[in-house]
Amino acid sequence: MTLQPSATDGRSQTEVFVYGTLKRGFYNWDKYLRPDQGAEFVATAKTVERYPLIVEKKYGIPFLINQEGVGHNVEGEVFAVTPACLRSLDELEGYPQWYDRYSIPVMLSDGQVRSALVYMRNLDKSPMDWDNETFYSSYSLQLHKQFYVAGLAKRA
Repeated sequence: MTLQPSATDGRSQTEVFVYGTLKRGFYNWDKYLRPDQGAEFVATAKTVERYPLIVEKKYGIPFLINQEGVGHNVEGEVFAVTPACLRSLDELEGYPQWYDRYSIPVMLSDGQVRSALVYMRNLDKSPMDWDNETFYSSYSLQLHKQFYVAGLAKRA
């Protein structure tokens, strides 16, 4: 099943599931998801459905593909973010040009299932042949340190 892009509903905070460079301890967390930037860590989580998590080879950018049922239950973190913080994330992710936002169910570490926004690569506007790519269940700090090219990774 293919998901439809999601808009926010005007709440004061929106829960966002992050799976790559925005996780705590990774390059973009410090720039976008600290508490003084309007973000509050909620919990570690994983997607209820399986999705392909791919690490782009040129700059080491991790991204999800909107192909439910393919790949793995992806591990990540949930943050509650303010509208201003969400706008910053939209800018980082190139939404809606390079990535779309979707509302998906995620299971928190305590077993609760919640809906959270997630960014997935927009293959219509940023096509790629992903069928022969490796699918990951987690974008680890080891992968991040090995492949991510900060600054150059604006657009893969």
